[in-house]
Amino acid sequence: PQTQHQITTYIMRCKPLVVVLSPVCTPFGAPARFNKVVNYDAWLRSYRQAAPHGRFCGEVAMLQLQAGRHFFLEQPQGSTLLEEPPWPEVCAHPATQKVTIDQCATGKKGIDGLFAKKPSDLHVSHDALAQPFRNLRCNGRHQHSNSEGSKNTRPLAQWTYDFASRVVDGIQRLRKVL
Repeated sequence: PQTQHQITTYIMRCKPLVVVLSPVCTPFGAPARFNKVVNYDAWLRSYRQAAPHGRFCGEVAMLQLQAGRHFFLEQPQGSTLLEEPPWPEVCAHPATQKVTIDQCATGKKGIDGLFAKKPSDLHVSHDALAQPFRNLRCNGRHQHSNSEGSKNTRPLAQWTYDFASRVVDGIQRLRKVL
């Protein structure tokens, strides 16, 4: 709570144009739905650890929207994080839009060296932030990595240089249109 208060104070005082959010997805992604059934206690520990941060990220996104500023959120496709308050309200905001990408289109690879499809949903508050990610879907011309199991999925949490560069490009585009 103290760190969250400091972050909120910083955002209100410094007024960042864009806040980039990528909270941990362990209890919210597709594998978590399976884990919740077969290993509920482990899932619950993960949820209790990650959910407060995920909800706080939603509060930050809402704070940005209310101030007329912007946010960028990356999560696995179908993440249940967006069911946690205040994310439903953030997603329902007229400025919020979603872009779905396949991260293999940004060069994402699994630990076996094969491309990792990793479908991801990007929720953004302005089209300029979404633009660099438009049409980033798998072209189907390569084999995908088998990324099942925690030892295989943890490395996939890191963004590729291409992905991060697109985030920066979106922020630069936003600055030009405002």
